Amino acid sequence: MPSRADGVRTEQLVGAIVAGATDRSSMSDELHSAARDWAERRHLDRSRANLLRALDWPAGARVLHLGRGAGALTRYLAEHTGSVLAMEPTSELARIATAWVGGLDNVRVELSDPLDPAAGPEFDLVVATGVLEPLAEPDRQLEYLRTLRGVLRPGGMLCLAVENQFGARNLAGAPQPHSRRRWDAVEGYPFGTAHRAPSRRALESLLDTAGFTVQRVLGCFPDHQFTNVVLSAELLARYPRLAVDLPRLPSEDPTVPGPRPVDEARLWKELVAAGLGADAWNSFLVLAGVPGADPPEPLWPPDRLATYFNTDRAARWCTGAHVVAVPGGAEVRRRPLLEPGSQDGCPVSIQPWSDPVHDGPTMVAAIHERPWLAEDLLRAWHDLIRERAGEFGDALWDLLPRNIVVTADGRLHPIDLEWRLAGTVPDEVVERGLLLTAEHLASLSWPGAGSHNTVRDLAGWLGRLLHKDISYVERAVTREARFQTLRWSGGATGEAALEAQREEIAGAWYRRLDEHVPVSGDTAVKEDG
Repeated sequence: MPSRADGVRTEQLVGAIVAGATDRSSMSDELHSAARDWAERRHLDRSRANLLRALDWPAGARVLHLGRGAGALTRYLAEHTGSVLAMEPTSELARIATAWVGGLDNVRVELSDPLDPAAGPEFDLVVATGVLEPLAEPDRQLEYLRTLRGVLRPGGMLCLAVENQFGARNLAGAPQPHSRRRWDAVEGYPFGTAHRAPSRRALESLLDTAGFTVQRVLGCFPDHQFTNVVLSAELLARYPRLAVDLPRLPSEDPTVPGPRPVDEARLWKELVAAGLGADAWNSFLVLAGVPGADPPEPLWPPDRLATYFNTDRAARWCTGAHVVAVPGGAEVRRRPLLEPGSQDGCPVSIQPWSDPVHDGPTMVAAIHERPWLAEDLLRAWHDLIRERAGEFGDALWDLLPRNIVVTADGRLHPIDLEWRLAGTVPDEVVERGLLLTAEHLASLSWPGAGSHNTVRDLAGWLGRLLHKDISYVERAVTREARFQTLRWSGGATGEAALEAQREEIAGAWYRRLDEHVPVSGDTAVKEDG
């Protein structure tokens, strides 16, 4: 657990970064890329606002924002709602947040005790993130919720983000950030704590007693601080496989790196299969209303099943996607988070994309689950690339095994073809797909790896299934390093810096290729030749 002195130094550094930034928008590349470790990311990473990006904010709403932060969420709210009053618990955080929202005339930041936010029912929305846990005791949490109930007008809405006592990460044995003990939360904090997360049942009971009507309990992964995906209970019931696949697990553990006693991804899969997923997502995002007037348009529309984001790239290529119920099924509707601008001659581009939801694993997942199908599936994918190259054009670049769903009838369904690379040809896509599939299977401890000792060995074996010599690996690494450089930089960096980034990314790939492939299980795949 970082000391208070470490926290103060981090806040001072973050304050200097924000004060010196020329772009302080919620999508700022400048601020996002300035974070060098988890403590700085906790304030500057653009995924901090993904929790709010998942919701539909009314343009004219008056919002009270409560939560310990440097202003990332306050900035986003000010950009998307009518007016915002943000209350920060320390003078340093209030100073940073004031600088972050500088230039916007619809937001005010005050230094205030978060237990005494404001007098009178004057707000349409209260956004409270991470405010219950530090109160620890249920009586104090209830008192706080009643205070929030008192500042909301009739028909108003509370948007509350809180950790889950029985989240999959806690169940898997991730140490608690404050006590540094494994399973501290799920054992009921037996040694006491100044930080206590509620269960779903306890949280709903608190809200009900405080006078709220719970409308939605959504789930966040990896948590409500760095949200990549928000799930609904409806998704768990209708598309459990998609609910298993969307979270990027294992979730990050900033306090104690290294393996956990229990595999979080496998645990989450079993919890969903057992019907326990809605009680075990890592954080809750609760939407609770105040009775007494017609409610506003819902923050989470009734046809929305999930929302997920890719914000670990240059802002011009960050995307969000809604999974939406439609007659007879569901669709994934992906969109850029920024309006497309000039590509400035950059060969990489991105565009909106919609797909029907198919009930089946991705090709990589299918190969992982049934290694003996690897050759047949890869050959079918190879043929698909040839057959549909003209149809997809530059989007062919993204026609990879991880972006293909295999349904029970054996059909292949391309999904998520968001990236375009000008001049893409089929052979380059095949080589890219083989490289990325080998790396992905290695990360899953693929039982089909057999005697392939390194990631390079595995990539070579997959290549031979499609009559590719091992030399393809170097070509694929060179192309991937070039693409990833443009993906991270947005194409706006000078050529010397781009070349340095390319070399760094290529070096990381070569180190990965030399790593040992861990193998789980005893399923073998017959060697070719």
